[in-house]
Amino acid sequence: MAPPTATSMNTRMATEATTCTNPNTSSKVDGRGIVAKRDAKEERDAKHRQSQKKLLTNIRGEYLRMRKMIPDIRDVDGIEAMETKMLNAFDKEARDQLARRHMLLEQIADWEKAIREHQGDEK
Repeated sequence: MAPPTATSMNTRMATEATTCTNPNTSSKVDGRGIVAKRDAKEERDAKHRQSQKKLLTNIRGEYLRMRKMIPDIRDVDGIEAMETKMLNAFDKEARDQLARRHMLLEQIADWEKAIREHQGDEK
Protein backbone atom coordinates (compact mmCIF):
# COMPACT_ATOMS: atom_id res chain seq x y z
CA MET A 1 0.00 0.00 0.00
CA ALA A 2 1.33 3.40 -0.98
CA PRO A 3 1.84 6.06 1.67
CA PRO A 4 -0.73 8.89 1.54
CA THR A 5 0.30 11.91 -0.47
CA ALA A 6 0.43 15.41 0.95
CA THR A 7 -2.61 16.46 -1.05
CA SER A 8 -4.77 13.57 0.18
CA MET A 9 -3.63 14.19 3.79
CA ASN A 10 -4.47 17.90 3.57
CA THR A 11 -7.91 17.11 2.15
CA ARG A 12 -8.68 14.56 4.89
CA MET A 13 -7.48 16.87 7.68
CA ALA A 14 -9.47 19.79 6.25
CA THR A 15 -12.61 17.63 6.08
CA GLU A 16 -12.20 16.43 9.67
CA ALA A 17 -11.57 19.99 10.90
CA THR A 18 -14.74 21.42 9.34
CA THR A 19 -17.16 18.64 10.28
CA CYS A 20 -18.22 17.29 13.63
CA THR A 21 -20.81 14.82 14.73
CA ASN A 22 -23.70 16.39 16.57
CA PRO A 23 -24.58 14.19 19.57
CA ASN A 24 -28.28 15.15 19.27
CA THR A 25 -28.58 13.95 15.68
CA SER A 26 -26.88 11.32 13.63
CA SER A 27 -26.11 13.71 10.75
CA LYS A 28 -22.92 15.67 10.44
CA VAL A 29 -23.01 19.43 10.98
CA ASP A 30 -20.35 21.76 9.68
CA GLY A 31 -18.79 24.38 11.93
CA ARG A 32 -21.11 27.11 10.65
CA GLY A 33 -24.17 25.04 11.66
CA ILE A 34 -23.18 25.18 15.31
CA VAL A 35 -22.93 28.96 15.15
CA ALA A 36 -26.27 29.13 13.34
CA LYS A 37 -27.88 26.97 16.03
CA ARG A 38 -26.45 29.17 18.75
CA ASP A 39 -27.67 32.30 16.96
CA ALA A 40 -31.13 30.78 16.51
CA LYS A 41 -31.26 29.87 20.21
CA GLU A 42 -30.20 33.38 21.20
CA GLU A 43 -32.88 34.80 18.90
CA ARG A 44 -35.56 32.52 20.41
CA ASP A 45 -34.46 33.50 23.90
CA ALA A 46 -34.57 37.19 22.97
CA LYS A 47 -38.11 36.80 21.57
CA HIS A 48 -39.17 34.95 24.72
CA ARG A 49 -37.71 37.68 26.95
CA GLN A 50 -39.45 40.31 24.84
CA SER A 51 -42.81 38.53 25.08
CA GLN A 52 -42.39 38.10 28.84
CA LYS A 53 -41.54 41.79 29.17
CA LYS A 54 -44.61 42.72 27.12
CA LEU A 55 -46.79 40.46 29.27
CA LEU A 56 -45.48 42.05 32.47
CA THR A 57 -46.10 45.51 31.03
CA ASN A 58 -49.69 44.53 30.22
CA ILE A 59 -50.18 43.12 33.72
CA ARG A 60 -48.76 46.28 35.30
CA GLY A 61 -51.02 48.44 33.12
CA GLU A 62 -54.07 46.38 34.06
CA TYR A 63 -53.13 46.63 37.73
CA LEU A 64 -52.81 50.41 37.50
CA ARG A 65 -56.17 50.68 35.70
CA MET A 66 -57.78 48.59 38.44
CA ARG A 67 -56.20 50.76 41.14
CA LYS A 68 -57.70 53.84 39.52
CA MET A 69 -61.15 52.22 39.45
CA ILE A 70 -61.07 51.09 43.08
CA PRO A 71 -61.11 53.99 45.52
CA ASP A 72 -58.76 54.05 48.47
CA ILE A 73 -60.33 52.33 51.49
CA ARG A 74 -59.50 55.33 53.67
CA ASP A 75 -61.44 57.56 51.25
CA VAL A 76 -64.95 57.11 52.68
CA ASP A 77 -66.41 59.87 50.50
CA GLY A 78 -64.94 58.20 47.41
CA ILE A 79 -66.50 54.87 48.36
CA GLU A 80 -69.88 56.47 48.96
CA ALA A 81 -69.63 58.31 45.64
CA MET A 82 -68.77 55.03 43.89
CA GLU A 83 -71.72 53.26 45.54
CA THR A 84 -74.07 56.08 44.58
CA LYS A 85 -72.78 55.99 41.02
CA MET A 86 -73.29 52.22 40.80
CA LEU A 87 -76.79 52.44 42.28
CA ASN A 88 -77.74 55.18 39.85
CA ALA A 89 -76.47 53.10 36.95
CA PHE A 90 -78.43 50.10 38.26
CA ASP A 91 -81.54 52.23 38.73
CA LYS A 92 -81.21 53.61 35.20
CA GLU A 93 -80.92 50.09 33.78
CA ALA A 94 -83.95 48.97 35.79
CA ARG A 95 -85.96 51.99 34.56
CA ASP A 96 -84.94 51.24 30.97
CA GLN A 97 -86.06 47.63 31.32
CA LEU A 98 -89.42 48.70 32.76
CA ALA A 99 -89.91 51.18 29.90
CA ARG A 100 -89.13 48.45 27.33
CA ARG A 101 -91.60 46.08 29.00
CA HIS A 102 -94.24 48.80 29.07
CA MET A 103 -93.71 49.51 25.36
CA LEU A 104 -94.00 45.79 24.56
CA LEU A 105 -97.21 45.48 26.59
CA GLU A 106 -98.69 48.48 24.76
CA GLN A 107 -97.68 46.96 21.42
CA ILE A 108 -99.28 43.62 22.36
CA ALA A 109 -102.46 45.43 23.43
CA ASP A 110 -102.54 47.26 20.06
CA TRP A 111 -102.11 43.97 18.20
CA GLU A 112 -104.89 42.32 20.19
CA LYS A 113 -107.15 45.31 19.46
CA ALA A 114 -106.33 45.10 15.73
CA ILE A 115 -107.01 41.34 15.73
CA ARG A 116 -110.40 41.85 17.42
CA GLU A 117 -111.30 44.60 14.96
CA HIS A 118 -110.22 42.43 12.04
CA GLN A 119 -112.25 39.48 13.33
CA GLY A 120 -115.25 41.80 13.81
CA ASP A 121 -114.93 42.98 10.19
CA GLU A 122 -114.98 39.38 8.92
CA LYS A 123 -118.26 38.55 10.70
